[in-house]
Amino acid sequence: MTSLNEAIELIDEICEEHGMPRNVKEVLNEVKTILQDNSRDVQIILDTAKQKISDLSEDPNLQTFSRTQIWNLASALEEV
Repeated sequence: MTSLNEAIELIDEICEEHGMPRNVKEVLNEVKTILQDNSRDVQIILDTAKQKISDLSEDPNLQTFSRTQIWNLASALEEV
């Protein structure tokens, strides 16, 4: 099972990729902030993060490798 901290680490790894578009990094940083928000219910946090990741995976400007990393992140969030 993946923890929220592992998902956050995965976001950091994806953001460090050299060819990752800036708009993708911005959305990933938003998702990271959402996952770190302890004031809300965990299920609401996860649902919000998964929705943003799902929307991001449909970006037509995303390269195949980047899209695969986004899908891996979505899978990791499903396991939490």
